[in-house]
This record gives sequence, structure tokens and C-alpha cells, in this order.
Amino acid sequence: ISLSGKTSTNVQKKGQTEESIVRKLMLDTWNQSIFNDIKKRLQDSAMRLVKAERNGEAFDSQLVIGVRESYVNLCSNSSDKLKIYRENFEAAYIEATEEFYWVKAPEYLQEHGVEAYMR
Repeated sequence: ISLSGKTSTNVQKKGQTEESIVRKLMLDTWNQSIFNDIKKRLQDSAMRLVKAERNGEAFDSQLVIGVRESYVNLCSNSSDKLKIYRENFEAAYIEATEEFYWVKAPEYLQEHGVEAYMR
């Protein structure tokens, strides 16, 4: 216990709470001021890289990993840390995957037959 009567644990908790509030305000401001304006371009670029990978083209996979991690780190909602990721990156990724396989599956079936497709 310090001379002020406060325990170091209470001081640490207060500091962590203040840090959490500042972090939340910072993330919310970033999301509203900057991210909302660039997220469509960012998602489109990331999905182009995913498509390039699926088509066997060379690219830096760390770019997609960095974008994905950024979406996770942008969320200020401590009860749902994946909210921004799910609503943006994951949704775009699933849509791009669906579009890719709607084209590739019939091509593969035509070329290799049902038996090879089912393996």
C-alpha cells in the first residue's frame, strides 16, 4: 500500500482502464475518419492478391496476411474482436471464394470427370 492509501493493483487497473478508453477512442476515430474511406479499395486489392494466388501467380503472401491482421486489430469492441474482420475481410473472402469456384468447378468437372472431382 502506498502513502496515498491506494494499492499498486488499483493504480494499475486505473491505468489499464484509461489506456483501454484511449485505445477505443483512437480505433473508433481511425475507423470513422480513415478506414471507412479506404476499406473498399483495401478489400479489392486483397481479393486481387487472393485471386492471383489461386491462379498460381507469384505474389507476396505477407500483404494479405497483414491486411487480415489489420482487420482484426482495428476492432475496439472487446466483446467481439473479430467484428470488423468478419464484416469486411471474411465476407469479401467468402464471396471471392464462391465466385472462384463457380468458375473452376465446372471447368474441372469437364476436364477430369466426376470421379476425380469427388476425390
